[in-house]
Amino acid sequence: MKFCYKNKIFIALFAVSLTSCSLTENDTDKQHASKGLRNTQVEVKPSILRDNVSVDESKMQGDEESEKEVVGEYTVSEIPDLGGINKVLDKAKQDLNLEGAPITFVADQLSIREFSHKVFNELLNINYVLAPELAASKIKLTLNIATPIERVAFYTSVLETLNQNNVLSYRKGNILYLAKSSKTNEKNNIAIGIGREEADVPDISGEITHIVPYTYSESRNITSIMKKLSTAQVTVNSNQKIILLEGERDEILRALKIIHMLDVPRAYGRKIRLFEFAHITPEEAIEQITDLLEEDGFEVSSNGDISFVPMPRINSFVAYSASEAVVERINYWARKLDVPLAGDQNQYFVYKPKYAKAEEMQKSLRDLLRGNRASSASKSEQSNTPADTQNRQSASGMQGQVQFSLDKQQNALIFNTTPIEYKKILTLLEKIDVLPGQVILDVTILEVTLKDDMKSGVDWLYDNSKTKPNIAKIDFLSSGSIGAVFSSGDWQANLNWSDEQDDARVISRPYLIVRDGESASISSGDQIPIITQVVEDTGNTGSVSNSVQYRSTGVNVSLTPTINSNGVISLSVSMSVSSSKASTNTQVETPTITNRSISTEIIARNGQTVALGGLIQENKNEIENGVPVLGTLPIVGNLFSSKTDTFARTELVMLITTKIVRDSIQVDEFSEAMAELYSAPIVIK
Repeated sequence: MKFCYKNKIFIALFAVSLTSCSLTENDTDKQHASKGLRNTQVEVKPSILRDNVSVDESKMQGDEESEKEVVGEYTVSEIPDLGGINKVLDKAKQDLNLEGAPITFVADQLSIREFSHKVFNELLNINYVLAPELAASKIKLTLNIATPIERVAFYTSVLETLNQNNVLSYRKGNILYLAKSSKTNEKNNIAIGIGREEADVPDISGEITHIVPYTYSESRNITSIMKKLSTAQVTVNSNQKIILLEGERDEILRALKIIHMLDVPRAYGRKIRLFEFAHITPEEAIEQITDLLEEDGFEVSSNGDISFVPMPRINSFVAYSASEAVVERINYWARKLDVPLAGDQNQYFVYKPKYAKAEEMQKSLRDLLRGNRASSASKSEQSNTPADTQNRQSASGMQGQVQFSLDKQQNALIFNTTPIEYKKILTLLEKIDVLPGQVILDVTILEVTLKDDMKSGVDWLYDNSKTKPNIAKIDFLSSGSIGAVFSSGDWQANLNWSDEQDDARVISRPYLIVRDGESASISSGDQIPIITQVVEDTGNTGSVSNSVQYRSTGVNVSLTPTINSNGVISLSVSMSVSSSKASTNTQVETPTITNRSISTEIIARNGQTVALGGLIQENKNEIENGVPVLGTLPIVGNLFSSKTDTFARTELVMLITTKIVRDSIQVDEFSEAMAELYSAPIVIK
């Protein structure tokens, strides 16, 4: 099959339709095949693993209907270009008009000027430009074509002769340029091709850079193979799915053949079968069949001899194998496993969660079973019809016959119930036991100095970002504070500008990673002693004792994120910033504590930055200046002193950037980013 990359993208769709068949072993197996496991295979004996044993064709014949297999339809659908690599070659790829009679040519030590005129002007009728430094050079060229050859071959021979004499030739449109070869020219005018076919490689001598798009992700691993089989330099860009080849044309063509051989889907040439089950889950079947096959000496993995893909929705799995014999082996064990569980007696089952806490799962199950029990009791009081009796018995299967307890030390749940009921509960447990999402919170708390032309710090951030289209309109939050939502990255540029202008001061910059639905808090500050009570001794000593309590000041932040199914984050925010200063009351020694706080709930998309503000503080100070001694004189002292009132307004702004992480890889990336951030050198000015 040939994939074309010239102007469109083609996707090959494979569909396999498998029908059921009957076994010829006995009547019991026939009944099992019709009600249980369904696939297109026949009876398989364990002896199939022996090299000297083959399957007798006579034993593989069933009735005509059971052996009928519907072949999957192969279709090719054309879709619009997705904006990837298109095959757009330079106009220099166009063919020259080199039609005409064969040519003979003899040149013996001709100058470059004479050689070019005879070849390109008189013989080939090609427009050409000769660089001045090349025209003045003393290069002498010799070419002897005694036997008539085709014009295309003659043109190639001429270019090769020029290349051997350090003359660089390249085309732009219909004009051929000749220049003296240098490292700069070679780099600027190197031939570039794009495509997977031989015709896409520029037909010139010298170095070529060729870009090859590849289709399947496994092709990212071909670098080591190509380095051994090809002399071309190979660079793989897995993000854009391209392979960059550098070398001579013959080297590029050899590398293309290797790419065509390796760039195939993983399932290419493998046997694919669908197995459907009636009495066992596909996950259980895969686990047990894998153990059996590994004991037989097979490797079961995505890159091994055999691989499985479970399909719980239809209670099936798909098996991939390089051998038909192995598929028959899988079929043999699958039929042995797909049988009803023995008896309806209660048994003990232990479930160990992979991600969740067993204690939390126990609460969910207990509430669910209690609700079912209450619902069943209500139905029994309202109706006594046979249909209601049947419903009560069906519902009680999840109540009266299910007992479970918590093993907190081993983080496990222990069930005592029938296998059928446990299978129902197991389906629910697997849906509950999932990896919880986490949210990375990048919080910045800064204090913005409001000048005469500023109303608030959030307005200032918005005004300086008018050129950025991703910033939302500022509005009032439910708590009364002013807020705005920014796309990630917009506010940071504004914040850097504010630092340069001394308009903002970063108070705190915590980074947090929080589990979905859990709370995280961070605090930083001092413990300030506050005198709460003064007790004076009424005796002769006259001593005074004080009762002191410590108050926390500084920055306190508490955040609780909740992720919904659409990836939107509901964030509960509580922030307070407090500071202390000496009291103006000389009779009271306790300091004055100023506190500014925000408490609200907001909604943010993944990657957004939310701005909260509106906490404006006004500070008024009185500064006295005067001439020593003279400024303190009564009446005339004002002539030698002055008083200045200073007035300052600051606003507290909080910026929160959210990022959802759902696997350990994203958490590792966050840890690496933090390590890189804090390993940067500190510059002191």
